[in-house]
Amino acid sequence: MSVLRIAGLAALEAFWARKPDGRLALLVALHQLEALPVEVPTLRGIEILALPSDRQLQLVLESSGDWEMFHALCLDLLAASDGGGDEAGALQLLLHRLLRWQRLLSKGGGGRLDEREVRGLIGELLFLRDLLLPVAGVTAIDCWQGPLGQPQDFVYAGKLIEVKTYAAGSNPAIRISSAEQLSTGDVPLFLHLVCLVRQEAALNLPGLVDELRSMLAESTLQMEAFEDRLLAMGYVDLPEYSTMSYAATSTSDYQIREGFPRLTVEQVPAGVTDVSYSIQLVDMRPFVVAADAVTGTPRGLR
Repeated sequence: MSVLRIAGLAALEAFWARKPDGRLALLVALHQLEALPVEVPTLRGIEILALPSDRQLQLVLESSGDWEMFHALCLDLLAASDGGGDEAGALQLLLHRLLRWQRLLSKGGGGRLDEREVRGLIGELLFLRDLLLPVAGVTAIDCWQGPLGQPQDFVYAGKLIEVKTYAAGSNPAIRISSAEQLSTGDVPLFLHLVCLVRQEAALNLPGLVDELRSMLAESTLQMEAFEDRLLAMGYVDLPEYSTMSYAATSTSDYQIREGFPRLTVEQVPAGVTDVSYSIQLVDMRPFVVAADAVTGTPRGLR
């Protein structure tokens, strides 16, 4: 078996490896056998082995066609382990992260995001970077509730905020994915729109993710919360996302109130499910508000 030591790890000793049968693997050396887990998570397409006799934890890729995803998963696990002060602590963090991957993959996630999903995630991250972090600091990550299953993307200062992106055109529109998304109840609800235009050598998703990681670097807790949300959104660092770059040419904000063109939960007939629809921007103009009405951040801060 051929191996290559992975440099720069704080508390673990790990190696890239190719098994005798040609399969790619990550080997984690364990000098403290008591740190070796009795049970390990199971992941689709990856064999996970706890080997006391070899003092190793092994992750073995079943199909070489998935090597990019496997590489990203392993880097994510090793990055998570860096928060541990010693081998036992680092291994616990790695296994904790592995359980999150298990939950993601069990839901059918973990594949590659399509362009619509990439654009949507860019819009949410731009809102975080430009409008929430300046006023809320690193606790802005706690406001990002969409990845945790909430109907709207953000909850901040007693307001709900849904973020949408759209492409420039003669009659632009946004897509609403459920009846719940623009249902307000008694809580003020705002819509933040970002126009994204394909442009070479411009903003891309991996660059934006790395920028936010740098902004959160001093808070381990918020960095972990950020990474959890990225994983819940189905994002892992893959080089192909760098090929999709955009210019954010404009933003606009709207308050969802009486008369706004939308479908609410109450308007959907009994028996109708999986509602989605589009709204033309021209019909939203009477409901436009200033950016600082949403977060208190003036537009054009960056």
